[in-house]
Amino acid sequence: QKAFRVFRGRSTCRQIKLQHLIEFVRIAFDASFFTCLGHVFKQNRGATIGNQLSPALCAMTVAAEEQLWWESWELFLSSQRHLFFLVRYVDNRLSLIHSSIHSATPFQQYTDLLFYKPPVELEPVGDNHFLGFNICPFSRQARYILPTQQWQLRNPQGAGTTSTLYSGFRSRVVSIVRFTWPQQYIWTDVMRLISFYTSFGYQHETLCDLATTIYYKQIRQRLFQQQAVAARQ
Repeated sequence: QKAFRVFRGRSTCRQIKLQHLIEFVRIAFDASFFTCLGHVFKQNRGATIGNQLSPALCAMTVAAEEQLWWESWELFLSSQRHLFFLVRYVDNRLSLIHSSIHSATPFQQYTDLLFYKPPVELEPVGDNHFLGFNICPFSRQARYILPTQQWQLRNPQGAGTTSTLYSGFRSRVVSIVRFTWPQQYIWTDVMRLISFYTSFGYQHETLCDLATTIYYKQIRQRLFQQQAVAARQ
């Protein structure tokens, strides 16, 4: 496929051949320079910091290991899919595995700290936090981790538009409405978030109006999605 870009009003076309990819990757690793505190450093190991190619390379590396693992145990995993849930977002993994199969060889491999092969090593954490939520499989709850410190918010007296000032609040409310479970806790957590923002000088009325608008918008989108799924079935 050809890729098109426009520079200064002119359309240019660059065609990349498959045999060139390895050379591109090699160049990306060789050009591993970055600046920090006024000094220039060369990175000798791992994907280059700040390189646009690095996220894709890292994702392909770990995805390849996951695919090989799945294909090796596909028959077992397919028959037990109702007993586990595995998800990865960049370098964060969440694994919910029923105790009846946790000791099975496939999951012993998957939870091994060297699953992705050295030098990549998993780091266990001592909590159930995942992407800003506290996951509790025993009570089947997913609750948003609310901010607790003033530095986690924008200064309400700072420069910028109202939209920019309240952007962090909007994104937090969207996350709460979309992913909190059970859903009966949604408005409880939204109100706690509003109280926290209000205590640091944000306008309570504006916060309530934004939260209400976001809430009903997300609910409508969820209903539309459910109706679309039902129609396809």
